[in-house]
Amino acid sequence: MNDVNDEDYFVAISLTDETSTIENIPCKIFLPKNRQEPVKLIATTDDPGISKALRKQKLSKLNTKVVGLDSRCEADIFADKVMIRNLRTRFWGPGKLVTQAELYYKNLYVKGYAPECDHQVENNFTFWLSPNFVLKPHNFECPKRDGSIEVEFSNPIQYELSKFGTVLFSQAFRFERKEEQLVRHACLTANLVMDKGRVFTADLAGELLSELEDFLLIASLVSNERTLCFGWSYEDNRGVTDLYRGNMPIVARNPYSYEKSIIDRMLANEFISNTYSVFVKFNNRQHIRDAIYALVPIKKPTLELEFLAYFSAFEAILLEYKRANDAELVLDEGQFKSFRKYLENCIKNSDNPVPLNKGQRKLLYDKLGELNRVSLQESWISFRNFHQLDISDLWPVFSDDGQGLTLSEIRNRLIHGDTVGIDFIDALSIATIHLRFVLCRCLLVSLGWDVVNSKTSKEYLRLNFGRILDVSAIRIKHK
Repeated sequence: MNDVNDEDYFVAISLTDETSTIENIPCKIFLPKNRQEPVKLIATTDDPGISKALRKQKLSKLNTKVVGLDSRCEADIFADKVMIRNLRTRFWGPGKLVTQAELYYKNLYVKGYAPECDHQVENNFTFWLSPNFVLKPHNFECPKRDGSIEVEFSNPIQYELSKFGTVLFSQAFRFERKEEQLVRHACLTANLVMDKGRVFTADLAGELLSELEDFLLIASLVSNERTLCFGWSYEDNRGVTDLYRGNMPIVARNPYSYEKSIIDRMLANEFISNTYSVFVKFNNRQHIRDAIYALVPIKKPTLELEFLAYFSAFEAILLEYKRANDAELVLDEGQFKSFRKYLENCIKNSDNPVPLNKGQRKLLYDKLGELNRVSLQESWISFRNFHQLDISDLWPVFSDDGQGLTLSEIRNRLIHGDTVGIDFIDALSIATIHLRFVLCRCLLVSLGWDVVNSKTSKEYLRLNFGRILDVSAIRIKHK
C-alpha cells in the first residue's frame, strides 16, 4: 500500500446519508498497486463542526470531483454504502483538534475523463481476478536495454461467455522500484471487447460481472481454489472508469489445492467449456452455485460446518431437480386442499383408537402440510435413477434396512446437537469425505459431465481412497 505522502488524490469529499450531508471533508485516496488490495480512504479535518458531524454520520454515499489546474474536471469519484471506521480525534488546545477516520465502501468508482482525441478507442472491459492456474496463460519476460521488462504471452486462453462474446484471459503487470529492487505486481485479467453499438451503463456492467462470476465458479471447480473478481476497468473514447469492490475476502493461496480437484488437468478446457454451456441454460442457477460454494469454500470451515454445507448443497440440487420435473408435491394444491380438510375432519372427530385432546389435535394439524411434500429419500432415488448415478461404493445417504448410520442421520444429529464422544468425530471425518464425493457426483451429472471422467469415479476412489471406502463397521458402531 502507498505511503502517507504519495496519495493518488487529495480531494474534498461529501458524505450523504438519509438525513444529512457533510460537505468539503478533506480526504486522501490511495489506489492500490495490486488490484486485489482495497482502496484506502482517509478523511482528516480540523473543523470542529465536521468532526462532530462525522461522529453522527450513518451509512452514506460518497461524491467528489477531481479538478485540474486548467479547471477541467479530470475525474468523478463516487461510492455507495460508505461506513466510517476508526474515527480518532486529537486535541491540541482550546478549540484546536484534528479528526481522522477511515472510510470503508461497498463499491468505489473512479471515472477518469480523457482529453479529446481523433482516433477511436475500442470499448474494452478488463476484469481483475484472483489467481487461477487454469486460466493463467503461459508468459515469458524479456528485459530491455533501458531497464524495462516486456512480457509476452503464448497460447492465449479464451472462452465464450454467454450473451457477451469471447473473453480473453491474460495477466497485467505493474513494476515499481523499492529500495533499489524491482517489484512486480501481477494480476489475472479477463478482457472483453464490447460491440460498438452497446452503450456502457451500470446495469450492463452488473450483468457482465454476474455472468463472469458464474463462469469463474466453473473454473474454480477445476483449480479447487475460488477465483474472485475484485473489480473492473472500462475504457472508451471518453476515458477510463474503474470499479473497486469493497469487503472482498483475501483468497489464501494453497499450492496443493489442485490435488483435491475433481477434474484432471488434461480435461480442464473441455470440462469448463462443456459444463458452462449446460450451467447457463438453467433458469435458476443457485443450486449449482451452492454446490460449488460448499466444495470450493473461500475459507476452510470446521468439520461440522463442512458436513452441513455439503448436505445443504445436496438438498438444493435435489430440490431443483424436483421443481424442474414437477415432482415437489404429491398432489397439486387444489387436490391437497380438499384432502387436507378431510384429514382435519378425521382428526377432529377421532375417538378410536385414541381420543385426542385439543393440544394433540393442533400438533397433528401443523404436520399435515408435510404429507404433501415428496420426501427427500424418494427424491434421491428418483434423481439417481434419472441420471443413472451409482453411489454403491460410498456411505449411504439413506437406508431402508436400518443397518448402520446413514449420512442423513448424521446430518440430523449435527442439527440437533446430538454429537457425543471423540469416536463420533472420527466417524464424522470419514462421513464428510464420503458426502463430498456424493455431492461431487450429483453436481457433475447435473452439469452433464460423465462421472467416469473425474476424480470421483469408482475406479479412481478405489485406487486412491481404498482404506476409507469400507465403512460398514463404523456405520454399525455409531447407529
